Amino acid sequence: MQTPTLQFPTGTALLREMANHFGLKNYTGLAKQVDEYTDNIHYPHYFEESFIKALFTTKYFSAKTQSKMIHAFKQAMQEFYSFQLLFSLNGDAHQKTTDDFLNLMISVKFVPILKHHLVSLGYVSKKQKTHFLRELLKQNFNAKKLDKELQDRFRVWGNLDELPDPQNLQLIVKDHIHFTKQIDTLSALLTARALDSLYKNGVTEKEISDQEFAPFIQQHLNTENESAYIHLSLNEFIFSSLLQIPKDNIILEEYKGNAEGTLALLNKRIQGLSDQLRFSLTNIDLFMDSINQNLEFESLRFSGHWAKARYCLFTGKLDDAIQNYLECVECCMRYDGRNLEQVLTEAFTACSLLQTPKNDILRKFANIAIRYHLRLSKVDLDFDNLPQKFKLENVFETWELIAFRASTYEVFDEELFLMEECDFLKNIPKQKFLMLKDNIRIDLTRPNKVIKVDSQNTVKMPQLLHAIQVRDVKAVKALLDAGADVNQMSINNNSALTMCLNDNILELTAEQRQILSMLLEHT
Repeated sequence: MQTPTLQFPTGTALLREMANHFGLKNYTGLAKQVDEYTDNIHYPHYFEESFIKALFTTKYFSAKTQSKMIHAFKQAMQEFYSFQLLFSLNGDAHQKTTDDFLNLMISVKFVPILKHHLVSLGYVSKKQKTHFLRELLKQNFNAKKLDKELQDRFRVWGNLDELPDPQNLQLIVKDHIHFTKQIDTLSALLTARALDSLYKNGVTEKEISDQEFAPFIQQHLNTENESAYIHLSLNEFIFSSLLQIPKDNIILEEYKGNAEGTLALLNKRIQGLSDQLRFSLTNIDLFMDSINQNLEFESLRFSGHWAKARYCLFTGKLDDAIQNYLECVECCMRYDGRNLEQVLTEAFTACSLLQTPKNDILRKFANIAIRYHLRLSKVDLDFDNLPQKFKLENVFETWELIAFRASTYEVFDEELFLMEECDFLKNIPKQKFLMLKDNIRIDLTRPNKVIKVDSQNTVKMPQLLHAIQVRDVKAVKALLDAGADVNQMSINNNSALTMCLNDNILELTAEQRQILSMLLEHT
């Protein structure tokens, strides 16, 4: 697959479109400033104060209002630029809709960021959900100077909260999608936008589940490679989110908010684990069908096998899961070996759940691990220097398979399994130890143990408090299930609850909210 040269929107294109968007199309002073950015081919990482002053000229606004808006805009623009949409918006003869695309991004991405900063300044109520900019302008405009230019600007500002029409989905896909890793970010936006459109048009949750989401998007796509890729990305985003496949190119840290928000919409509309798993399977099948029809995307096939393996495992089809892991590993090897260690770890864990180990399958996985110098067992051999007739027999000892089986819920989220279908989970031994996110080991046989948590071995605290400190939800749950005392204090007189609430007390992270909920149940 040939990847086109990436082009950023130029400063000129972005500033000019911002000016148009906010009703400053014919503002001569601004036009001169925009021209100064002609040679800048990357996003500027700040917004010129003079530009913001042009938006909030003292002809219509007080100096105090202008000052606050300059601050809010600077903060919002800094975040908006860091969004770094890697799409070609300038200089492409085939692209005829740059203005529409930027307006979409401004509405979907910039306006919510701006509102957040206006709320933090106490300038807009957090509860104000619609037309917050219109209300703000009503309070600050000098009505006596409401000339035609001001009326036009007021009209544009007032409509900023309105998301674009669904037809813009087709507009974006046809003219602006290129092969980049950031494509999944736009997939998240499109997912949220399309779900929102369905919901507002009276489509019920059941109808969304019955009709499936991906076909709804598909009707907006054309047959070009760009469309096929956005379709692949969209399906991959959905099944990877629902099945919690740990891939960096799916849940990007800097866009985690978008991913979590979109997933929350999916969870809200498709309730029940079995429904979500069936929904995942539909998207996996659509993903694989797209690859079959567009073989230039063959390198992405491993993702479908990985998802199918997890789906089979969570629904109790252990043999099918292992077979899909084998196909996934083979696909990984054909290309660059990405995610191979994680996939092999899951594969070995799945194999360990069998009543009778399949040594031939284990041997295949072990040989691959040796080839890639992955140390997943006692095997530590240089594959290139092995004797010609060397043959691995019992690669794993019984105790090693038991160790893999014991770590099942470290590798997979227990809540993802349909327990009534998974008899093989009945024989999982209780874990004695867990590794936290910061690689400190905790002892589940002594849940109230005090451990050293710094490199100098001087800072000590109960295991539960440190697990909360690093926001390791799984470890907190395991310690509470093992009988950890929620009221145990650290040497600084911190308890589990105060440790959880210590940071971001006004707005807890998702991990903190989960931990707090568990702590309150055990209080």
